[in-house]
Amino acid sequence: MNSQAKNLLIIFGTSGGLGRAIYDHAAQFPENDFLVVNRKALKLDHKNTVSVQLDLSKILSASELAELFRKIKVDGYNNIFLINNAGTIQPIKPLGRIQHEDIFKASYVNYLNYAAIINAFIKSFGKLPGQKRVVNITSGSAVSPQYGISLYCSAKAALEMLTMSVYKEQEILHEIKIMAIRPGAMNTAMQQSIRQSSAEDFKAVAHSKQLFEDDRLCPPEDVAKRIYKVLFDDKYWSKPILEISEVTL
Repeated sequence: MNSQAKNLLIIFGTSGGLGRAIYDHAAQFPENDFLVVNRKALKLDHKNTVSVQLDLSKILSASELAELFRKIKVDGYNNIFLINNAGTIQPIKPLGRIQHEDIFKASYVNYLNYAAIINAFIKSFGKLPGQKRVVNITSGSAVSPQYGISLYCSAKAALEMLTMSVYKEQEILHEIKIMAIRPGAMNTAMQQSIRQSSAEDFKAVAHSKQLFEDDRLCPPEDVAKRIYKVLFDDKYWSKPILEISEVTL
């Protein structure tokens, strides 16, 4: 990868939705290089992109993560950003009706692997000069329990608590900066899967359908622009949790 650019963005989950919108927006700026990680291999247009295939539904080993971060030469970057965006709303069912193995898959995707990824990121880049910033994409569901998505809610809560704890650590260690962003309800495939669930499995399905019909779901492109602004604006990094509605364009 050409490291003449000023910024390196490492993005987990760019196959669609918010992650792809962040990538597409950031790719408009020639000073940005990318390492993107997805469950399936992707071909992306931006010439300064390294695309890697990793399955977050399985626990990632230390050697896999070390190898991932060795794929890029980080000399010359003023800013290195890690955006942990990939996630799953599945399974949408109350606990007690979920397949045993699906509990672990959802936990790996939404929380456990991100703890390992952030750990490896700090080990790999924490001592380097320049800004190193981590954004965890979370959800209002972290503080709003809902019938049928207990695994999603609890994983997002865990990811936010991890973020807040690492934030406190980094107030002393000064290796990275970290925050969790709640992007709000967006018009993505995740929302579509929620609307397709049954009321028996997800009690708020009617509300989700109404949001869509009333055109009250945010376009991911709008949220992506706000997140990109946050990356470079110091004023947003004074606390560990950020609602996207707090960011103006």
